[in-house]
Amino acid sequence: MMELPSAWIGISIAAAAILAWATSKYLDIPRAHSSLEPPVFASTVPFVGHIIGLLLHGLKYYQMTSAKCKLPIYTLNMLNGKVYIVTSPELVTAVNRNSKALAFNPFIAALGMRITGHDEITSQIVQHNLNGEEGSGYVIDVHDGTVTALAPGAKARATLGTAFQRYFENFDQAQSSAMIKARYASNIKYGITPWNQGRLEVGTLIGILANTIPSAFFMLVHIYSDSALLREVREELEARAVSVSAANKTVRTLHAGSIREKCPLLSSVWQELLRVHARGASSRFVREDVMLDGKYLLKKNMVVQMPMAAMHLDPRIWGDDAACFQPRRFLDGNHKTARSTAAYRPFGGGTSMCPGRHFVTLESLALTAYILLRFDVSPSKGPWFIPAAKQESLATNVFPPAEDIKVRIGKREGYEE
Repeated sequence: MMELPSAWIGISIAAAAILAWATSKYLDIPRAHSSLEPPVFASTVPFVGHIIGLLLHGLKYYQMTSAKCKLPIYTLNMLNGKVYIVTSPELVTAVNRNSKALAFNPFIAALGMRITGHDEITSQIVQHNLNGEEGSGYVIDVHDGTVTALAPGAKARATLGTAFQRYFENFDQAQSSAMIKARYASNIKYGITPWNQGRLEVGTLIGILANTIPSAFFMLVHIYSDSALLREVREELEARAVSVSAANKTVRTLHAGSIREKCPLLSSVWQELLRVHARGASSRFVREDVMLDGKYLLKKNMVVQMPMAAMHLDPRIWGDDAACFQPRRFLDGNHKTARSTAAYRPFGGGTSMCPGRHFVTLESLALTAYILLRFDVSPSKGPWFIPAAKQESLATNVFPPAEDIKVRIGKREGYEE
Protein backbone atom coordinates (compact mmCIF):
# COMPACT_ATOMS: atom_id res chain seq x y z
CA MET A 1 0.00 0.00 0.00
CA MET A 2 1.28 3.49 -0.81
CA GLU A 3 2.81 5.31 2.14
CA LEU A 4 1.03 8.61 2.87
CA PRO A 5 3.03 11.50 4.37
CA SER A 6 2.06 12.12 8.00
CA ALA A 7 1.50 15.81 7.27
CA TRP A 8 -0.97 14.93 4.49
CA ILE A 9 -2.85 12.59 6.82
CA GLY A 10 -2.98 15.28 9.50
CA ILE A 11 -4.33 17.87 7.06
CA SER A 12 -6.93 15.37 5.77
CA ILE A 13 -8.16 14.57 9.27
CA ALA A 14 -8.34 18.24 10.19
CA ALA A 15 -10.29 19.01 7.02
CA ALA A 16 -12.59 16.07 7.67
CA ALA A 17 -13.25 17.33 11.22
CA ILE A 18 -14.18 20.79 9.92
CA LEU A 19 -16.40 19.22 7.24
CA ALA A 20 -18.11 17.02 9.82
CA TRP A 21 -18.78 19.99 12.12
CA ALA A 22 -20.13 22.15 9.28
CA THR A 23 -22.24 19.34 7.88
CA SER A 24 -23.75 18.39 11.21
CA LYS A 25 -24.49 22.06 11.94
CA TYR A 26 -26.20 22.97 8.68
CA LEU A 27 -27.55 19.70 7.30
CA ASP A 28 -30.26 17.51 8.77
CA ILE A 29 -28.28 14.33 9.45
CA PRO A 30 -30.14 11.92 11.75
CA ARG A 31 -28.16 11.37 14.97
CA ALA A 32 -30.71 9.32 16.89
CA HIS A 33 -29.59 5.83 17.76
CA SER A 34 -32.12 3.44 19.20
CA SER A 35 -31.11 1.29 22.14
CA LEU A 36 -32.37 -1.64 20.05
CA GLU A 37 -29.83 -0.99 17.28
CA PRO A 38 -26.39 -2.64 17.36
CA PRO A 39 -23.93 -0.77 19.62
CA VAL A 40 -22.02 2.13 18.06
CA PHE A 41 -18.29 1.83 17.50
CA ALA A 42 -17.30 5.50 17.74
CA SER A 43 -14.72 7.16 15.51
CA THR A 44 -12.29 9.85 16.60
CA VAL A 45 -13.59 12.20 13.91
CA PRO A 46 -17.42 12.39 13.91
CA PHE A 47 -19.28 11.18 10.80
CA VAL A 48 -16.22 10.96 8.52
CA GLY A 49 -13.71 9.14 10.74
CA HIS A 50 -14.77 5.73 9.49
CA ILE A 51 -14.76 6.99 5.91
CA ILE A 52 -11.14 8.11 6.39
CA GLY A 53 -10.38 4.67 7.82
CA LEU A 54 -11.82 2.95 4.76
CA LEU A 55 -9.90 5.28 2.43
CA LEU A 56 -6.63 4.57 4.22
CA HIS A 57 -7.03 0.84 4.87
CA GLY A 58 -9.72 -0.41 2.48
CA LEU A 59 -11.79 -3.36 3.66
CA LYS A 60 -9.05 -4.23 6.16
CA TYR A 61 -10.55 -1.40 8.23
CA TYR A 62 -13.52 -3.63 9.05
CA GLN A 63 -11.13 -6.28 10.33
CA MET A 64 -9.41 -3.65 12.46
CA THR A 65 -12.63 -2.31 13.99
CA SER A 66 -13.98 -5.83 14.57
CA ALA A 67 -10.81 -6.83 16.42
CA LYS A 68 -11.14 -3.80 18.69
CA CYS A 69 -14.83 -3.99 19.61
CA LYS A 70 -15.21 -7.82 19.60
CA LEU A 71 -18.97 -7.68 19.08
CA PRO A 72 -21.17 -9.95 16.92
CA ILE A 73 -22.68 -6.85 15.29
CA TYR A 74 -21.99 -3.14 15.68
CA THR A 75 -22.76 0.21 14.04
CA LEU A 76 -20.45 2.58 12.19
CA ASN A 77 -21.91 6.08 11.87
CA MET A 78 -21.09 7.58 8.49
CA LEU A 79 -21.65 11.01 6.97
CA ASN A 80 -24.83 9.94 5.19
CA GLY A 81 -26.14 7.14 7.38
CA LYS A 82 -25.14 4.00 9.24
CA VAL A 83 -23.36 0.78 8.35
CA TYR A 84 -24.10 -2.31 10.44
CA ILE A 85 -21.08 -4.65 10.58
CA VAL A 86 -21.92 -8.33 11.16
CA THR A 87 -19.10 -10.60 12.38
CA SER A 88 -21.07 -13.49 13.88
CA PRO A 89 -21.80 -16.58 11.72
CA GLU A 90 -25.14 -16.99 13.47
CA LEU A 91 -26.18 -13.43 12.61
CA VAL A 92 -24.93 -13.89 9.04
CA THR A 93 -27.39 -16.79 8.79
CA ALA A 94 -30.12 -14.50 10.13
CA VAL A 95 -29.25 -11.91 7.45
CA ASN A 96 -29.52 -14.59 4.77
CA ARG A 97 -32.98 -15.58 6.04
CA ASN A 98 -34.18 -11.98 5.55
CA SER A 99 -33.34 -11.77 1.85
CA LYS A 100 -36.33 -9.58 0.97
CA ALA A 101 -35.86 -6.94 3.66
CA LEU A 102 -32.06 -7.13 3.49
CA ALA A 103 -31.41 -7.06 -0.24
CA PHE A 104 -28.26 -7.51 -2.31
CA ASN A 105 -29.54 -6.60 -5.77
CA PRO A 106 -29.54 -2.79 -5.22
CA PHE A 107 -25.74 -2.95 -4.93
CA ILE A 108 -25.48 -4.76 -8.29
CA ALA A 109 -27.44 -2.02 -10.03
CA ALA A 110 -25.62 0.89 -8.39
CA LEU A 111 -22.14 -0.55 -8.94
CA GLY A 112 -22.85 -1.74 -12.47
CA MET A 113 -23.41 1.72 -13.97
CA ARG A 114 -20.18 3.04 -12.40
CA ILE A 115 -18.12 0.16 -13.82
CA THR A 116 -19.57 -0.38 -17.29
CA GLY A 117 -20.83 3.09 -18.22
CA HIS A 118 -24.21 2.06 -19.68
CA ASP A 119 -26.77 4.85 -20.10
CA GLU A 120 -29.43 6.11 -17.69
CA ILE A 121 -32.36 4.42 -19.46
CA THR A 122 -30.59 1.06 -19.23
CA SER A 123 -29.79 1.78 -15.58
CA GLN A 124 -33.50 2.29 -14.89
CA ILE A 125 -34.27 -1.05 -16.57
CA VAL A 126 -31.59 -2.76 -14.50
CA GLN A 127 -32.80 -1.23 -11.23
CA HIS A 128 -36.51 -1.86 -11.80
CA ASN A 129 -38.06 -4.59 -9.65
CA LEU A 130 -34.72 -5.61 -8.18
CA ASN A 131 -36.25 -7.88 -5.57
CA GLY A 132 -39.04 -9.47 -7.61
CA GLU A 133 -42.10 -7.90 -5.98
CA GLU A 134 -43.66 -7.54 -9.43
CA GLY A 135 -42.50 -10.85 -10.85
CA SER A 136 -39.31 -11.04 -12.87
CA GLY A 137 -36.87 -8.20 -13.48
CA TYR A 138 -33.72 -7.74 -15.55
CA VAL A 139 -31.25 -8.49 -12.74
CA ILE A 140 -33.31 -11.49 -11.60
CA ASP A 141 -33.58 -12.90 -15.13
CA VAL A 142 -29.87 -12.47 -15.85
CA HIS A 143 -28.93 -14.02 -12.49
CA ASP A 144 -31.24 -17.00 -13.04
CA GLY A 145 -29.98 -17.49 -16.59
CA THR A 146 -26.37 -17.52 -15.39
CA VAL A 147 -27.15 -19.98 -12.62
CA THR A 148 -28.90 -22.30 -15.04
CA ALA A 149 -26.14 -22.13 -17.62
CA LEU A 150 -23.57 -22.86 -15.49
CA ALA A 151 -10.30 -6.08 -14.15
CA PRO A 152 -9.71 -4.04 -16.94
CA GLY A 153 -9.21 -0.27 -16.89
CA ALA A 154 -11.59 2.32 -18.36
CA LYS A 155 -10.03 2.34 -21.85
CA ALA A 156 -9.92 -1.45 -21.98
CA ARG A 157 -13.53 -1.66 -20.78
CA ALA A 158 -14.63 0.70 -23.57
CA THR A 159 -12.75 -1.38 -26.18
CA LEU A 160 -14.29 -4.62 -24.90
CA GLY A 161 -17.72 -3.01 -24.76
CA THR A 162 -17.50 -2.02 -28.43
CA ALA A 163 -16.35 -5.53 -29.40
CA PHE A 164 -19.24 -7.12 -27.52
CA GLN A 165 -21.61 -4.61 -29.14
CA ARG A 166 -20.59 -5.82 -32.60
CA TYR A 167 -20.98 -9.42 -31.41
CA PHE A 168 -24.56 -8.83 -30.28
CA GLU A 169 -25.40 -6.85 -33.42
CA ASN A 170 -24.53 -10.01 -35.36
CA PHE A 171 -25.68 -12.52 -32.76
CA ASP A 172 -25.66 -16.15 -33.86
CA GLN A 173 -27.62 -18.49 -31.58
CA ALA A 174 -25.99 -21.59 -33.07
CA GLN A 175 -22.49 -20.48 -32.05
CA SER A 176 -23.31 -19.19 -28.57
CA SER A 177 -23.15 -20.85 -25.16
CA ALA A 178 -26.22 -21.42 -23.00
CA MET A 179 -25.10 -18.65 -20.63
CA ILE A 180 -24.75 -16.08 -23.43
CA LYS A 181 -28.09 -17.14 -24.93
CA ALA A 182 -29.79 -16.62 -21.57
CA ARG A 183 -28.33 -13.12 -21.14
CA TYR A 184 -29.10 -12.18 -24.75
CA ALA A 185 -32.72 -13.27 -24.24
CA SER A 186 -32.96 -11.06 -21.14
CA ASN A 187 -31.46 -8.11 -23.03
CA ILE A 188 -34.02 -8.44 -25.84
CA LYS A 189 -36.88 -8.97 -23.41
CA TYR A 190 -36.13 -5.71 -21.59
CA GLY A 191 -35.19 -3.67 -24.64
CA ILE A 192 -31.47 -3.25 -23.92
CA THR A 193 -29.76 -1.79 -26.98
CA PRO A 194 -26.69 -3.51 -28.52
CA TRP A 195 -24.49 -0.64 -27.33
CA ASN A 196 -25.57 -1.21 -23.74
CA GLN A 197 -25.53 -4.99 -24.11
CA GLY A 198 -21.82 -4.71 -24.84
CA ARG A 199 -21.20 -2.61 -21.71
CA LEU A 200 -23.22 -4.95 -19.50
CA GLU A 201 -21.25 -7.91 -20.85
CA VAL A 202 -18.04 -6.26 -19.69
CA GLY A 203 -19.52 -6.12 -16.19
CA THR A 204 -20.23 -9.85 -16.35
CA LEU A 205 -16.63 -10.53 -17.41
CA ILE A 206 -15.33 -8.54 -14.46
CA GLY A 207 -17.53 -10.59 -12.15
CA ILE A 208 -16.22 -13.85 -13.62
CA LEU A 209 -12.50 -12.98 -13.85
CA ALA A 210 -11.77 -10.33 -11.20
CA ASN A 211 -11.35 -12.94 -8.46
CA THR A 212 -10.29 -15.92 -10.59
CA ILE A 213 -6.94 -14.56 -11.79
CA PRO A 214 -5.54 -13.50 -8.39
CA SER A 215 -6.90 -16.74 -6.87
CA ALA A 216 -4.97 -18.84 -9.40
CA PHE A 217 -1.85 -16.74 -8.79
CA PHE A 218 -1.86 -17.25 -5.01
CA MET A 219 -2.79 -20.92 -5.42
CA LEU A 220 0.30 -21.54 -7.54
CA VAL A 221 2.60 -19.52 -5.29
CA HIS A 222 1.48 -21.35 -2.16
CA ILE A 223 2.04 -24.76 -3.78
CA TYR A 224 5.31 -24.06 -5.62
CA SER A 225 6.78 -22.44 -2.50
CA ASP A 226 6.21 -25.63 -0.46
CA SER A 227 8.26 -28.47 -1.99
CA ALA A 228 6.57 -31.20 0.09
CA LEU A 229 3.12 -29.94 -0.80
CA LEU A 230 4.09 -29.65 -4.48
CA ARG A 231 5.25 -33.27 -4.53
CA GLU A 232 2.08 -34.55 -2.81
CA VAL A 233 -0.27 -32.60 -5.05
CA ARG A 234 1.49 -33.81 -8.20
CA GLU A 235 1.37 -37.42 -6.97
CA GLU A 236 -2.34 -37.06 -6.20
CA LEU A 237 -3.11 -35.63 -9.62
CA GLU A 238 -1.11 -38.25 -11.51
CA ALA A 239 -2.74 -41.08 -9.55
CA ARG A 240 -6.34 -39.85 -9.61
CA ALA A 241 -6.93 -37.30 -12.38
CA VAL A 242 -4.50 -38.21 -15.20
CA SER A 243 -4.74 -41.09 -17.65
CA VAL A 244 -1.93 -42.25 -19.96
CA SER A 245 -2.61 -43.28 -23.54
CA ALA A 246 -2.06 -47.01 -24.13
CA ALA A 247 -0.90 -46.31 -27.67
CA ASN A 248 1.53 -43.53 -26.77
CA LYS A 249 2.90 -43.35 -23.24
CA THR A 250 3.89 -39.70 -23.70
CA VAL A 251 0.24 -38.67 -24.21
CA ARG A 252 -1.52 -37.86 -20.95
CA THR A 253 -5.07 -36.61 -20.40
CA LEU A 254 -6.03 -34.42 -17.44
CA HIS A 255 -9.63 -35.12 -16.42
CA ALA A 256 -10.46 -31.65 -15.10
CA GLY A 257 -14.04 -32.46 -14.17
CA SER A 258 -12.96 -35.08 -11.64
CA ILE A 259 -10.32 -33.04 -9.77
CA ARG A 260 -12.61 -31.63 -7.10
CA GLU A 261 -14.03 -35.04 -6.22
CA LYS A 262 -10.93 -37.22 -6.61
CA CYS A 263 -8.15 -34.88 -5.44
CA PRO A 264 -8.97 -33.92 -1.84
CA LEU A 265 -5.58 -32.37 -1.09
CA LEU A 266 -5.70 -29.95 -4.03
CA SER A 267 -9.33 -29.16 -3.17
CA SER A 268 -8.30 -28.46 0.42
CA VAL A 269 -5.59 -26.09 -0.81
CA TRP A 270 -8.21 -24.27 -2.91
CA GLN A 271 -10.61 -23.89 0.03
CA GLU A 272 -7.85 -22.71 2.35
CA LEU A 273 -6.67 -20.27 -0.32
CA LEU A 274 -10.12 -18.70 -0.34
CA ARG A 275 -10.34 -18.65 3.45
CA VAL A 276 -7.05 -16.78 3.80
CA HIS A 277 -7.18 -14.56 0.72
CA ALA A 278 -10.89 -13.78 0.27
CA ARG A 279 -11.08 -10.43 2.06
CA GLY A 280 -14.19 -8.88 0.56
CA ALA A 281 -17.43 -7.95 2.28
CA SER A 282 -20.97 -9.05 1.48
CA SER A 283 -23.37 -6.11 1.38
CA ARG A 284 -27.10 -5.72 1.96
CA PHE A 285 -29.42 -2.73 1.70
CA VAL A 286 -32.02 -2.45 4.46
CA ARG A 287 -35.31 -1.97 2.62
CA GLU A 288 -37.47 -1.84 5.74
CA ASP A 289 -36.97 -1.88 9.51
CA VAL A 290 -35.90 -5.37 10.61
CA MET A 291 -35.38 -7.00 14.00
CA LEU A 292 -32.41 -9.23 13.20
CA ASP A 293 -32.54 -12.52 15.11
CA GLY A 294 -35.18 -10.89 17.33
CA LYS A 295 -32.46 -8.81 19.04
CA TYR A 296 -31.08 -6.05 16.85
CA LEU A 297 -33.00 -3.29 15.07
CA LEU A 298 -31.70 -2.53 11.58
CA LYS A 299 -33.22 0.69 10.28
CA LYS A 300 -34.59 1.27 6.79
CA ASN A 301 -32.25 2.73 4.13
CA MET A 302 -29.10 1.75 6.03
CA VAL A 303 -26.41 -0.74 4.91
CA VAL A 304 -25.30 -4.10 6.28
CA GLN A 305 -21.72 -5.29 5.69
CA MET A 306 -20.42 -8.80 6.45
CA PRO A 307 -16.60 -8.67 6.12
CA MET A 308 -15.16 -12.06 5.23
CA ALA A 309 -11.81 -11.56 6.97
CA ALA A 310 -13.47 -10.92 10.33
CA MET A 311 -14.86 -14.47 10.22
CA HIS A 312 -12.27 -16.22 8.03
CA LEU A 313 -9.42 -15.26 10.38
CA ASP A 314 -11.23 -15.54 13.71
CA PRO A 315 -9.24 -17.87 16.04
CA ARG A 316 -12.44 -18.63 17.98
CA ILE A 317 -13.74 -20.35 14.85
CA TRP A 318 -10.59 -21.73 13.21
CA GLY A 319 -8.14 -22.15 16.08
CA ASP A 320 -4.93 -20.42 17.10
CA ASP A 321 -3.47 -20.81 13.59
CA ALA A 322 -6.39 -18.98 11.96
CA ALA A 323 -4.08 -16.40 10.39
CA CYS A 324 -1.81 -19.08 8.89
CA PHE A 325 -2.17 -20.84 5.55
CA GLN A 326 -2.68 -24.54 6.35
CA PRO A 327 -3.14 -26.46 3.06
CA ARG A 328 -4.58 -29.57 4.77
CA ARG A 329 -7.12 -27.71 6.91
CA PHE A 330 -10.10 -28.81 4.80
CA LEU A 331 -9.24 -32.50 4.52
CA ASP A 332 -11.92 -34.79 5.95
CA GLY A 333 -11.41 -35.47 9.62
CA ASN A 334 -9.43 -32.29 10.27
CA HIS A 335 -10.79 -30.80 13.49
CA LYS A 336 -9.72 -27.32 12.43
CA THR A 337 -12.28 -27.24 9.64
CA ALA A 338 -15.27 -24.92 10.05
CA ARG A 339 -16.57 -25.21 6.50
CA SER A 340 -20.00 -26.40 7.64
CA THR A 341 -20.76 -23.06 9.30
CA ALA A 342 -21.67 -19.64 7.96
CA ALA A 343 -18.16 -18.51 8.93
CA TYR A 344 -16.85 -19.67 5.56
CA ARG A 345 -18.11 -17.18 2.95
CA PRO A 346 -15.75 -16.81 -0.03
CA PHE A 347 -18.75 -16.86 -2.40
CA GLY A 348 -21.17 -14.99 -0.16
CA GLY A 349 -24.30 -16.70 1.04
CA GLY A 350 -28.06 -16.95 0.94
CA THR A 351 -29.98 -16.08 -2.21
CA SER A 352 -27.10 -13.93 -3.47
CA MET A 353 -24.45 -16.66 -3.29
CA CYS A 354 -22.22 -16.39 -6.35
CA PRO A 355 -23.89 -18.34 -9.18
CA GLY A 356 -20.52 -18.98 -10.83
CA ARG A 357 -18.85 -20.58 -7.78
CA HIS A 358 -18.79 -24.09 -9.30
CA PHE A 359 -17.47 -22.78 -12.62
CA VAL A 360 -14.69 -20.73 -11.03
CA THR A 361 -13.71 -23.68 -8.82
CA LEU A 362 -13.44 -26.00 -11.82
CA GLU A 363 -11.62 -23.32 -13.84
CA SER A 364 -9.08 -22.58 -11.09
CA LEU A 365 -8.42 -26.21 -10.17
CA ALA A 366 -7.96 -27.21 -13.81
CA LEU A 367 -5.59 -24.31 -14.57
CA THR A 368 -3.57 -24.98 -11.43
CA ALA A 369 -3.38 -28.72 -12.09
CA TYR A 370 -2.25 -28.25 -15.69
CA ILE A 371 0.57 -25.87 -14.73
CA LEU A 372 1.71 -28.01 -11.80
CA LEU A 373 1.86 -31.14 -13.94
CA ARG A 374 3.49 -29.58 -16.97
CA PHE A 375 5.96 -27.04 -15.60
CA ASP A 376 8.68 -26.53 -13.03
CA VAL A 377 8.60 -22.97 -11.70
CA SER A 378 11.15 -21.26 -9.43
CA PRO A 379 11.91 -17.64 -8.50
CA SER A 380 14.51 -15.99 -10.71
CA LYS A 381 16.04 -14.31 -7.64
CA GLY A 382 15.99 -15.33 -4.00
CA PRO A 383 13.51 -17.64 -2.24
CA TRP A 384 9.77 -17.89 -2.73
CA PHE A 385 7.63 -15.40 -0.82
CA ILE A 386 3.89 -14.75 -0.54
CA PRO A 387 3.31 -11.14 -1.65
CA ALA A 388 0.87 -8.91 0.16
CA ALA A 389 -2.46 -8.24 -1.52
CA LYS A 390 -3.41 -4.90 -3.01
CA GLN A 391 -7.02 -3.82 -2.74
CA GLU A 392 -8.11 -2.38 -6.08
CA SER A 393 -11.89 -2.54 -5.85
CA LEU A 394 -14.61 -2.95 -3.25
CA ALA A 395 -16.31 -5.25 -5.76
CA THR A 396 -13.66 -7.99 -5.57
CA ASN A 397 -13.02 -10.56 -2.85
CA VAL A 398 -9.55 -11.88 -3.69
CA PHE A 399 -7.25 -8.94 -4.30
CA PRO A 400 -4.28 -9.11 -6.71
CA PRO A 401 -0.69 -9.18 -5.43
CA ALA A 402 0.91 -5.87 -4.53
CA GLU A 403 4.05 -6.92 -6.42
CA ASP A 404 5.01 -9.41 -9.11
CA ILE A 405 7.23 -12.45 -8.65
CA LYS A 406 9.70 -12.97 -11.48
CA VAL A 407 10.15 -16.69 -12.14
CA ARG A 408 11.91 -19.22 -14.34
CA ILE A 409 9.65 -21.71 -16.09
CA GLY A 410 10.69 -24.99 -17.66
CA LYS A 411 8.90 -28.13 -18.80
CA ARG A 412 8.93 -31.04 -16.37
CA GLU A 413 10.83 -34.15 -17.26
CA GLY A 414 8.44 -36.53 -19.00
CA TYR A 415 6.07 -33.69 -19.93
CA GLU A 416 8.14 -32.11 -22.69
CA GLU A 417 5.69 -32.95 -25.48
